[in-house]
Amino acid sequence: MRLGLVSSSSVLVSLAASAVEIPDTPNAGAPSASPYLLVEMKVNGQTSQSVVEIVKVSAACDQIAVRYLNLAGLYNAPETAVCLQDVPGIDYRIDTATATLEIFTRAEPELLAAPHHARPTFLRPTPGLLGSYSLSGQRVETENDTDWNSFGSLSLGFYAPAGRLENEVIASVTEDRSNVQRIRTVYQKDFPDSLTTLSLGDSFTRAPRWGRVTAFAGLQIGTDFSMDPEGNYMPFQMLKALLRDQSEVNIRINGVTRRHVGVDPGMTEFDIAPQTGLNEVEMVIREETGLTRIENFSFFNSRTALAKGRTDYSVSLGVPRRYVGAEAAYLDRVIGNAYLRRGLSNEVTGEVYLEASNEGMLAGTGAQLTTRHIGVLNVSAALSESDESGTGGLFAVGFERITRRTSLQLEARFAGDAYRDSVSANGVPFPDRTVRASVGVATGLGSLRASYQEEEDIDLRDRRFAALSWERPFESQRISAFASAYHDMEQDESGLSLGLRVRFGNNKTASLSRTQLDDDYANVLQVNGSSGKNDRLQWSAQATDGNRTDSVQAYGTLQGRQAEMFANVGLYESMNQASAGIRGGFAMAGGMLALRRYAGTSAALVNADGLVNVDVFHDGRPAGQTNNDGRILIMDLRAHEANKLSLEPEDLSLDYAVETYEKSVRPMRGIVQVDFKARRALSLAFTIIQRDGSPLPVGSTVRILDTGELCPVGYDGRAWCEHILDDQTVEVVTPEGRFTQRADQLREEGVMRLIDAPSLRMASTDR
Repeated sequence: MRLGLVSSSSVLVSLAASAVEIPDTPNAGAPSASPYLLVEMKVNGQTSQSVVEIVKVSAACDQIAVRYLNLAGLYNAPETAVCLQDVPGIDYRIDTATATLEIFTRAEPELLAAPHHARPTFLRPTPGLLGSYSLSGQRVETENDTDWNSFGSLSLGFYAPAGRLENEVIASVTEDRSNVQRIRTVYQKDFPDSLTTLSLGDSFTRAPRWGRVTAFAGLQIGTDFSMDPEGNYMPFQMLKALLRDQSEVNIRINGVTRRHVGVDPGMTEFDIAPQTGLNEVEMVIREETGLTRIENFSFFNSRTALAKGRTDYSVSLGVPRRYVGAEAAYLDRVIGNAYLRRGLSNEVTGEVYLEASNEGMLAGTGAQLTTRHIGVLNVSAALSESDESGTGGLFAVGFERITRRTSLQLEARFAGDAYRDSVSANGVPFPDRTVRASVGVATGLGSLRASYQEEEDIDLRDRRFAALSWERPFESQRISAFASAYHDMEQDESGLSLGLRVRFGNNKTASLSRTQLDDDYANVLQVNGSSGKNDRLQWSAQATDGNRTDSVQAYGTLQGRQAEMFANVGLYESMNQASAGIRGGFAMAGGMLALRRYAGTSAALVNADGLVNVDVFHDGRPAGQTNNDGRILIMDLRAHEANKLSLEPEDLSLDYAVETYEKSVRPMRGIVQVDFKARRALSLAFTIIQRDGSPLPVGSTVRILDTGELCPVGYDGRAWCEHILDDQTVEVVTPEGRFTQRADQLREEGVMRLIDAPSLRMASTDR
């Protein structure tokens, strides 16, 4: 017999029958040394043949009929029997105690996409408001004048089960004029089951990486993967492995432990949540037998890749909107846009893109290839037809390779002079040639990054720009040196910056640098820091000395629970300025108002009826206290993700009980209702009389059926339940059976008689 060592996640085969002798074997009643065994065969944890015959020809040959292996897809040969030791690609073991034949195929761990499964249940929003605001004022003083101005912004959303209506406005006030500008108004409705969002109003079209988005007002429907925060639409979210023994499995990706679980034998799937770029996987399997195996493999992953069969799309129709600063105007033409992406396999994602307007149309296609060992490659091409310029073409290619120590990103886009898209009609020409390259390397001598960007167009100013940066930490990361340089090839302009950065104290950093730009220079000293609980106070100060200008600037923020305040001061050679403001978020629902530093995407109106001034926790952090009605409005929940809202049992008074102390909430965008179902639990004292009229003996079994809490029984049949709700039930167990009665009836009558009555029922007489 051979116990093969499986080089990857192997599979377990077991036999349910006990080992038996063939009937005509001699000495059937004595301990058997027969070479024949009848066993159940399983392959990779699955039953292949219920009973097969194994013949132990010798110590080096456990013989089996070829037809069994052929049916299991393991082996095919003209002979009728074969030694299991000679079958290529398998390991096996025979357990004579349980008559099990376990066959393991040597397969590498398999990367899979997450299965198509039912979407989790999301809480629907209740009518309410969520919004954010910002208010600030500024004073600017020059040699001749002093100006005051102020600025404000408001983002407000009304949420309801039928959808949400969002509106954003900004306002500015100076000494001479005031202006209010609406930025966006849109109605949206989410359909979580299909990961789809419908929009009506101001929005932006979607475009591939080689295209350009267009601001428009109209109708849009498409995929919204933010409703799937786990990323189940991406490939390589799971690792499938076969284990031959009870094992402890530890999975590390890029040195970080992602899973550490005990696993039963057989096929197992692990969620791994890969990172963007190279994922170096180490799978350590510690079997119950004491054997440890390590599987190492790697693969690349892209956040924009789709798993096989998954679809991402967007369709838009409306009128374009052109922005000039903060102001926008709707144009008198119609545009249409359609973008479709689909996972052709777990490695290849294809795309199709269409645009149409009064001036012409555009069509393009492309593909993204994610290779296991090289990186991510993108290739695209498009044609446009315009009334103004005729037919034009575009070709784009990109490559990305990101590892723990290196990164390489390349992108090139070439368009003909006649190529036009919907943005071109707004007066923004499409660049004829765009080339971007970036390389980063982390070494023992520091991190080095180089980049190059080139953009050429007959209508726009050509640009060619190269940059190089370096940084190296010293002495336990507390001191670091840095340098950067650039060269503008079109303007024939170069710059160089050298500096030193030091961390000191608690959360404080100082840096000193010198920048040389041709004949100009600037020396800069900057200090940053934070202090207070949870770094509530954050500040930065900077002094600049140069041959062009000298300046001193300071900036600070104070983060409160309900808002964030900020201030900025700048002293320049011919001008001084100072500004200050406040920003935050708010929510309104159920007659309640909540103010927080951040609004977030969701909020919860929590009801703990009757529990006054009780702390409610969000993901283990205090979120606030309930009011006199036992309610609280909690902001900054994460939409579509699991948020844990909880109460501490010791915070509840003894006369209250809740359905559960912890709730996992997955809200949709908006404000949802969460009810802890708190109820007053009063004590209950009553007398129990048996059928013969005698009181129930001391020490009899009486308990609250709903909670299992025991109610002690004293003299004269007196029972006492410490905490019981009116709708809960008391259970009494006697030699004659089990009897139950509701607490509200006992509270009213004070006596429980163990006889047949409408208010009391005999639960059973199974003694």
